[in-house]
Amino acid sequence: MRRNFYLLLGILFIFFVMTAAYGAEPMGPFLATVEKALETNPLPAGQTVQRIKLTGDDSATVLIVRIAKGGEAKTHAHPDNSETVFIYKGTGQLTIDGKTMNLGAGSLHFNPKGSPHAVKNTGDGEMIAVSVFTPALKPPAPAPAK
Repeated sequence: MRRNFYLLLGILFIFFVMTAAYGAEPMGPFLATVEKALETNPLPAGQTVQRIKLTGDDSATVLIVRIAKGGEAKTHAHPDNSETVFIYKGTGQLTIDGKTMNLGAGSLHFNPKGSPHAVKNTGDGEMIAVSVFTPALKPPAPAPAK
């Protein structure tokens, strides 16, 4: 029962964040569907992991993450951001703090700021997740002029 409560709380948080304004200028309520985001952003040829930005403001960034069959996001960490991930579709494995656990549709996990983690798609199709970063991801710094 407690697990279901936290799952529902996580889902509500994700959809609350998805209604946030994008950028510095408010654009009003925002609503998207995972399927529409995937349809309008096909997986580029040769890639196995795709991150599609849905929305965000200074406090959070919301992404759809698509991992192709057999693909993986190798071990990495976010030194400035915590990440909450809801698995929308598919199956895989999450490795965090040296522990590996199975993921499936409906799984919700939290990666604390700076915690190394990796995700691998172990299913027969794509694995799709909704990922919320707090605070918002900062755009990469521009390359130095040559």
